[in-house]
Amino acid sequence: MKWFCEGCLSDVDLINKISSDLESLKTFFQSEIKDLKDMFRTNTDKRNETKLGLSKTYAEAVSEEVVIIKPKTNQECKKTKEANQKNIKPGNLEVGMAEMRNIKEGGVVIKCKTKEEKEIIKKAAEKKLNKNYEIKIPNLKNPCVKIVDIEDEYEPDDLLNLIKKQNISIFHENSVLQVKVIKKMKTKFMAIIECDPDSFKKIMDQNAIFIDWAKCRVFEYYVK
Repeated sequence: MKWFCEGCLSDVDLINKISSDLESLKTFFQSEIKDLKDMFRTNTDKRNETKLGLSKTYAEAVSEEVVIIKPKTNQECKKTKEANQKNIKPGNLEVGMAEMRNIKEGGVVIKCKTKEEKEIIKKAAEKKLNKNYEIKIPNLKNPCVKIVDIEDEYEPDDLLNLIKKQNISIFHENSVLQVKVIKKMKTKFMAIIECDPDSFKKIMDQNAIFIDWAKCRVFEYYVK
């Protein structure tokens, strides 16, 4: 049996307290570093989208009067845009176009003022560009969101319940929400959910979804 004097015991207690405090500080700083990394990644993604001319999402684009033109072979958006400007003359067609912007896979979205003008642009594009480009008017459909950094694996119904309960500022009683995929990544999980346009906009504005103790990053998921 070992005996310690009162002075030694006080020193041991002090060491234990310091050790506990250091462990708490370590946990705190690890959490802060993770939040800073997440913030940096989110801001970087936004800057990259702006550089590529993708300040508006595909889901936002399809809610407008638009024509989508995509190359059948891989090329940059710039080349697709040049082909449109060379072959489609709004003045000759007597239509006005609000704007043309880039989307994924080298495509462009032509935003029109009216449904009638949209049809005119589509027909002109089909006549001039159909050989090398896919021209279409998108069907209105619910957008999808990719959620990453999910800590645990959930059954689809359990995941939906958590999302709805913990994100009441986004979802309401009539919100459309459906799990399409839940997938294991290296250390965490990823899910793809389909939602109504109103919920989608709120999710993207918030830039995150809360699931249990995790603040999960979100991205638009384009379904071909």
